[in-house]
Formats: sequence, C-alpha cells, structure tokens
Amino acid sequence: DSTVNTFVVTRYFHEIGTKLPSERIFGIGERAAKFQLKNGVYTMWNKDAPGAIDYGDSQGGHQTYGQHPVYMVQEQSKNFHIVFMRTSAPADVVIQDGKLTYKLVGGPINLLFWIGDESPENTVKMYHNYLGGHYLQPFWAFGFHISRWGWPNLAKIMDVAKNFKDNELPLDTMWSDIDYMIEKRDFTIDNDRYPPEQFRNFLKEYNLRFVPIVDAGIAVGDNDAFKEGQERDVYIKNALGKNLVGQVWPGYTTYVDFSHPNASDYWFDMIKNFRDILPFGGLWLDMNENANFCNGECNPYEETPDSGDDDLPHHPGGLFPSHKTLSINARHYDNVTELFWHGLNALAENYVTRNVLKKLGLRDVFILSRASYAGQSKYSTIWFGDQGSSFEYMQLSVSQAFSFNIFGFPFTGADICGFFWDAQPELCARWMQLGAFFPFARNHNANDSRDQEPYVLGDDVLITSQVSLKARYSLLKWYYSKFVELNGTGTVFRPCLLYTSPSPRDRQKSRMPSSA
Repeated sequence: DSTVNTFVVTRYFHEIGTKLPSERIFGIGERAAKFQLKNGVYTMWNKDAPGAIDYGDSQGGHQTYGQHPVYMVQEQSKNFHIVFMRTSAPADVVIQDGKLTYKLVGGPINLLFWIGDESPENTVKMYHNYLGGHYLQPFWAFGFHISRWGWPNLAKIMDVAKNFKDNELPLDTMWSDIDYMIEKRDFTIDNDRYPPEQFRNFLKEYNLRFVPIVDAGIAVGDNDAFKEGQERDVYIKNALGKNLVGQVWPGYTTYVDFSHPNASDYWFDMIKNFRDILPFGGLWLDMNENANFCNGECNPYEETPDSGDDDLPHHPGGLFPSHKTLSINARHYDNVTELFWHGLNALAENYVTRNVLKKLGLRDVFILSRASYAGQSKYSTIWFGDQGSSFEYMQLSVSQAFSFNIFGFPFTGADICGFFWDAQPELCARWMQLGAFFPFARNHNANDSRDQEPYVLGDDVLITSQVSLKARYSLLKWYYSKFVELNGTGTVFRPCLLYTSPSPRDRQKSRMPSSA
C-alpha cells in the first residue's frame, strides 16, 4: 500500500513508500545492527566505516561496506514476502509509524517482489534464485584461519604456525595483510622480509594455504602496476577526464575501473605475475568500496575538480556521498558516473577476479571481499570488516550472519576476538567458542592491538580454543554437507525463533537439521 506516502520522482531525488504489515522486518544492509530492524533511518551507500554500529537513529549514516537494498517482512497472515529495490544509488530507508520510505538519490525505480508462505526459507530461496545463487566455498576454507596486520616478516608467520602446531590447535590457512608488500603497494613482495622460496617451502611443510590482501588503490608512481594500468588506460577518471587520484595506504593512488574493457586483461596480468612469485590459495580484496582517506579527490599533481556533492538535493545519512570515497561525478567507461557505479564496484571487481583465478587454473577458487552488492555471492564471500574487541560486537556478529544469509551470503563471519582494541582473555575465550561454529572462522586483528593468537592470552583461552576448534573439525564434513545440500540457494546460519512455526504444537515438531 503506497498510498500512505508521498510519491516524488525527479532527476536526483525519488521518494516512495509503503505501509508495513508488521514490525517483523529484516535486511536493508550492510550494517552492524540487531537482526530485526526498529524505527529509524537506515542509509545504503558502500562506506569504509570501521566500528560503525547502527542503532537506528533519526539521522542515519551508520552503514558499512556493502549495499543490499532488500528486506523481508512477515505479514499478519504469518506469510513472508521479500522486496528488492534494484538500485546502486545512495539512499536512506526510513522505518517509522508502520511505514517504510525510500529516499533515493536518482536512478531508476525498479522494485521486485517475492510472495512467500509461512516459511521464511522458501521466500529467501526465491530471492536467491533470482540473484543466481551462491557458490560453494572450497572445503579447505571451512578450516580455521589466522591473520594479523602487523606481522613484520616471514619468521613471525612461521612462528605463529609452529605455535599452533605445538599447542595442538587446528589450522588450515595463513593470511597476510599489507605487511608483505613493498611500501604497501599492490602486487609487490618484500623479498628481504618475505623471501618467496622460503615462504613456499614453509607452506608446503605445514600443509597450509596462503591468502594475501590486495587493496583497491594502485600506488601512483614508478611501479609496474601503475605504469601498466596507465598504458592500458584502465583507471577511473575525474570530471575533467584525468585519472582520479585518492589516497590510501601507499600514499596517492588511482583506482581500476572494472567496467573498462581493458581491466580484465590488466587484472589477469597483475595477479598472474604475483602468483608466479608466490602461489596463493585465494585472494582477499580489501578497501574496495572504494575507500579513500580524502573526500572525493586529493590530487597534488594537477587541478582537482569539485566532487559533485553540492548538485544533490539530498545527502543520505547527512553526509556528502563522496565522504571517504571517490567524487560522485567521477567517470567510468562509457561515461557512467560514480554516483550510480559506486555500489557496483565490488561486484565488478569480484566478477573479474573470479574469472582471473579460474583462468589461472585454480580448482577451488576462494575470494574474500570487504565490499559487496546483491548477487556478488556467485563470485566471492565477505566478512564483517573492522569491529572492536567487545561483547557488543561479538553479539552483533550473530545478527549480521543472519542478515547476510538473507542477502545470499551463507559463508560469513567476523574477525574472531575483534579487530581493534586489545582483546581481553574472557572475551577472546567466549568469541573462540562462538566463532568456531561460524561458517567462516578467522582470527584477525590490527597492528596496534595486542597479540590475540589463542596461545598468547593464557591457559583459559588456549584450552577453550583447543576444545572449540577440535569440535569444529569433528563436525566439519557434516557442516560442509549442509552447504552442499543448499545447492546455491537458502540459508545455513539461521535465527531459530524466526524459523519456528507460530503454532506451539508445530513448534514442538519443528526440526532444523541445517540450522546453526
């Protein structure tokens, strides 16, 4: 029933709303929030927002890395339905007084509906079928992963692996943040600190897979990745037609336009050359919202045009859309603006990356992405990004897993023990107990936080981790079989109360063997 709301359509602002049949509404991502959404403003626009928690206030602007403009709601009849607003434009979704209102910054209004029954699972499967399903992650990815921003060299990584083995802690995969690079530049390896031959021998000896990070920004300057991209003209342009220059970890950077016809071959060559030096089992695509330490552009080399924010009549979340990302008037191939491409960047990057890895002959492709859009789970999966070491973040990770199962990403998880702040032993022990049964189980933290490997925080954390991880591994084949049974649609990590029939008699009969 859209008659309860104003209907507005202009070039750069649309408003459309509907009456909600109940308060049981879920989705509208990505955000760290309780599973059932309450009254509030929920902004959609991929954003580098470490630590953001969305309590549903009247301002909005607390979204995080992905854009999933979909919600599921339960009707008075107890049936469920799903609504997908197929848009990549920045938007606020307002839930208030039994109504839901979209406030979109332009673009087409394209609404799709799936009318289900009393089973939310049946309704979710219809949506997943439309998206094309989610792909089955390789079996090794269901093992335990250890990572750290701040491991200074290969000797430290080898020491971590040895301690896992000595303390009888199962481990399948070692990860590396930007530490392995030369001056934090993509597709480089510091041979002095991470000698490739020794690295390869270590991985073989410990029977481990390796997943390195690849950031979105390509460092401007005298390096092969930048010069090759410049020659092939694959970078996003500013409003003047010059390479848009932002700033991330290596300093001033450009950004690959994955809609450009030359981008696939460029990306293939960069990844192939990198893998020829150091074979990896998967890739970790980070900062791909795209993140930017400037607002719009910060080009020290030549004139910088304005970001285009002032042309918009509405700023979702109360912030300019270019805040901590690219100018919205930046240009992609065929003159598509960043305003409408921004939400699709990660989808395009992951599509190209998956094709590259398949072309390189990887049998079991694994890609972890920070940013995401609807349908991306055909190519990769996600984790929940940078969150703190606290019981609140641990609790919210459960809600996020429920939401991402609706979005079509059943294989997800948080950074176990938290990414920033110093993990306390009791929290880490509890989070290892919980995280051991998340589909994706990885311990990862920041360079300025204390060590939080399971063996460094005392006997309680160690013993809890040993018991929890051994329990996970004893169930691993069964757990994996639940994903096989999905065949690309449906959920594994489910909220039991939502999936329980409202009838007490039926509730007693209910069995959910694939729930976690």
